Amino acid sequence: MRTTILACLIAFAGLVIIAAGVWDLSSLEAETGEMLALSDYAPGVQTIADGLVMLGVAQALRLLLVIVTNTKPL
Repeated sequence: MRTTILACLIAFAGLVIIAAGVWDLSSLEAETGEMLALSDYAPGVQTIADGLVMLGVAQALRLLLVIVTNTKPL
């Protein structure tokens, strides 16, 4: 049960990080109002990628629990 809760917390944190990256990208154009270089988008994209990695870790943890306990996934 603790592993499932941990996986859910990691997934939630990943979703929050993805939302932060999207917010960073959406506020980028509003701040400058001018043409942006590709490198200006890098921090927001990296934040989204970090959130996706956390979602992958949560999924791997959940699947590992299914394999170890030999139960059906939720």
